[in-house]
This record gives sequence, structure tokens and C-alpha cells, in this order.
Amino acid sequence: DSTIANQLNIRFLLKGTLQLSGARANLRATLFDAKRNKEEWNEMFDIARDQIFETSDLIVQKISNRFGKDLNDIRRPSKSGSAEAYELYLRGLYHLKKSKKDDNALAIEYFSDAVNKDSAFTPAIVSLANAFAVHYENGWDQSEKFLSDAEMYCKKTLLIESDNAQAYTTLGLIEVLRGNQSK
Repeated sequence: DSTIANQLNIRFLLKGTLQLSGARANLRATLFDAKRNKEEWNEMFDIARDQIFETSDLIVQKISNRFGKDLNDIRRPSKSGSAEAYELYLRGLYHLKKSKKDDNALAIEYFSDAVNKDSAFTPAIVSLANAFAVHYENGWDQSEKFLSDAEMYCKKTLLIESDNAQAYTTLGLIEVLRGNQSK
């Protein structure tokens, strides 16, 4: 945990595990303090599967209370209001990480389905852009359409979330793949 926190140049690292079982979910959240090299807080939540988002808000509330912070001072990552979109997004991430042609094609399908469920869910939108760019980069299909689609989804992400680093990174990759290293 200290190594990860140091690599990210952060003091606190929030880790979690999620186990799904039918309509239930077990969620464990742990806050690690790299400076003190110890766990500051951890809690297990046994919840209904459709309460995952509410529980993430509860975790943020508990941590902010522990440190005496106002929730308005904490910038939380974008999330979907749709549990189904979020699950599709997670499935897409799983397949994207495998770095194989068939898995990348599945990742594109899952991300597309997530975006269709929630058109403002930026992690799914930008991951879809990244999957298109990766598909092209690996030579699985080098038609311009993959780069055009990747660029379109990056721009859509930036319309919603103008400071999304992953969108800018993917746009940079697209320019490199097009041979425009000077941009």
C-alpha cells in the first residue's frame, strides 16, 4: 500500500473489495495512511446489490467525518446513476485489461452498452474511446474509423468533464497513431 501511495504521490489510499452474490453485495472499504504506514479506517458493508452507489456516498461521508471535512470540499469521481451502466462499465474494464483482440471487442460492446444506459457516464465514455484507440494501436483493425470513434468519444467526455485526464491522454495517443507527434 505504501508503494502504491508513493508512486501516486498521495498520502491516503482508499481500497475496496466487492463481492457479488445474487441480489446481495459485500463491500469492504479501507483507508490507508502511507505517511503513518497504517490503516486509518475500514468497514464492511453487507448491502443489497442496488445500494452500491448509496454505499459509496456513505463511505465518503464516513471518511469526511473522520477528518472533519465538508463534503463540498471533496471532489468525487464521476459515477453513473445507473447500477446497470456501472456493471457494464466494470465488465468492459475487465475485458480491456486482458489486452487481447476478442476481449477488446467485448470491452467495446460493454462500454457501448454502458453509454447507451447512461449517456453522461464519463468513465464509460472515455474507456470506450480508449478501447477504440487500443484496438487500432494493436493492429487488430487499423481503419480510420477506430481513431475517429475514439476521438469523438474523447470530445464527448470533455464536453461533460472538461478536465478529464484520460480523455486528453487518449487524444494524445490518437495523434501519435496518426503520425502527428508535434501536436
